[in-house]
Amino acid sequence: MQIARAAADKGLRCIAFTDHYLTRKTKSLQPYQLNAYLDEIETVRTRWKDRLKVLTALEIDLLDLELTGRCLPGDEFLSKLDFLLFEYVSDIPLAGIPLAHLLSLLQDIPCPAGLAHTDLPIMFPHRSADELLEIFRQHRIFIELNEAYHRPGDALPFYRHAGDLFLKTRNRSVYFSAGTDLHNRLDLLGAREAVAFLEKLDLKSRILPVAQWTDPDVQQEKYNYRQTGSR
Repeated sequence: MQIARAAADKGLRCIAFTDHYLTRKTKSLQPYQLNAYLDEIETVRTRWKDRLKVLTALEIDLLDLELTGRCLPGDEFLSKLDFLLFEYVSDIPLAGIPLAHLLSLLQDIPCPAGLAHTDLPIMFPHRSADELLEIFRQHRIFIELNEAYHRPGDALPFYRHAGDLFLKTRNRSVYFSAGTDLHNRLDLLGAREAVAFLEKLDLKSRILPVAQWTDPDVQQEKYNYRQTGSR
């Protein structure tokens, strides 16, 4: 309830809960807790329905998923989510799980997926912007802008190094979300700063869930993204 109240007080009109699932790096949801997680978010959604759109999601640590052999939640649960966030996707050996592995997983995932706090120019150095964005378009992968992640010794968040790449999305159906890693704090300003950054690039219409998943070249049946307004 605290997060929803803070979001509404700061003028946000839509938030998503993206708790970690089965990761060793921080406290995370276990399989037996998933139904309770859905119920808790539904309580928040009902309480704040007049002021706030509340979405349900999970953040998946691909490193743990790959190294431990743990499975994703089943389709019955995934079908109840608005989206999934995947972290540690990279084409650099030892820096993350290859993009090809994620693309393989997405074939059996019934909801939209996004890349969490990814430094795109660094993590995919051997792919051109056009190639990378075409992959995102074809596989319905959106890009999360997150204020909490920076390059070593750099005060700028990852997404501020990718402005030129983002501009190339104007001619493609590639979308964005604005995120902030709350963990033990209620700082939601980062999400608003990410939205402002996209507004300066004239990409506000590409921010989910405001934007619609529309692309005549990509099949629609797999996705049923819930629509709402913006901040």
